[in-house]
Amino acid sequence: AAIMRVDERGQLVLLAQLPLGRSRGGKGKSKGGAAAASVKVTPSRLSSWMSSTLTRYSTELAADFRRADDRKIVREIENEFKSGLNEDRDREKKEAAAKKAKAEAELKEREAEAEAAAFAAAEKARRTALREELGAEPAEGSLVSVALRIPKSKGPRLQRKFLASDPLSHVFEWADADAELDPTKLTLTPAGGAGLSLEKDGARTLAELDLGKMALLQVGVSA
Repeated sequence: AAIMRVDERGQLVLLAQLPLGRSRGGKGKSKGGAAAASVKVTPSRLSSWMSSTLTRYSTELAADFRRADDRKIVREIENEFKSGLNEDRDREKKEAAAKKAKAEAELKEREAEAEAAAFAAAEKARRTALREELGAEPAEGSLVSVALRIPKSKGPRLQRKFLASDPLSHVFEWADADAELDPTKLTLTPAGGAGLSLEKDGARTLAELDLGKMALLQVGVSA
């Protein structure tokens, strides 16, 4: 006799086999007390025994096969579920990272815009105060009419009157206030003369520079 079952792969497995010709008591005694003769197992006898065993236990074996198939299906479902969970976690992590990066980029952009707006407001206030400090054009006295020729400017030429005793720095301040030009990067060049800078020439008066009553100054802007 044999004990068999169907494993998880759906294969028939022989668990145990009782030796042929022996009793359940294990002694194998005949009625007369002598040892029972062993039974010779031939291929045909084994085939016949296997066939009869499979027929006798066909219901149990079919149930084992069904259970094995069910276990296989359950494992496949569990593996797919775990794989799906891992994919969901990876996707959620990527989406969270993308949202974080987007939020950080938007925050930096807003901060840059706010910083630029604050700087523009501060510059506007500074230039307004600068114009107030320069005051109105003088109407009398020794006057010098200064005009600025600004490269690539599409607006009208800037022109203003100054006192001959005014320092050249006032002209640079005027260019800063009305033309929004950085005075530290400007050179003002009179016709036939050398370029003038705020650092070197700002303290000199217009009379000292001998600009005459009307001066056309070419504006140069350094990088």
